[in-house]
Amino acid sequence: MGDLDGDGEYEVVLKRDQNGRDNAQAGVTGEVHLEAYKLDGTFMWKVNLGKNIRAGAHYTQFLVADFDGDGKAEVICKTADGTVDGAGKVIATPPRPGPTPAICPGWTGIPDRL
Repeated sequence: MGDLDGDGEYEVVLKRDQNGRDNAQAGVTGEVHLEAYKLDGTFMWKVNLGKNIRAGAHYTQFLVADFDGDGKAEVICKTADGTVDGAGKVIATPPRPGPTPAICPGWTGIPDRL
């Protein structure tokens, strides 16, 4: 939870995954999404972390806080090639060894790669 849009009220960021698996379970998982909602249930944005982020209870930690002090919370998480931001844009970078961190301004869901 955090004040994503600077209106003085908290919003909720939640993680949804498909076919999540624990470390002890082999196999392919589904996609992982981060979604933001106002407390009245109004949808704000969705970030699809894509097929390159493993789904499961022990993966994809994220933080919601006002990291830059502008009065609006950001969301920080790992991303990878194939991530789709809150505006529907695919993040395409050269292949890297593993996930890449990103910070999403909470009111847009559009990440800045670190």
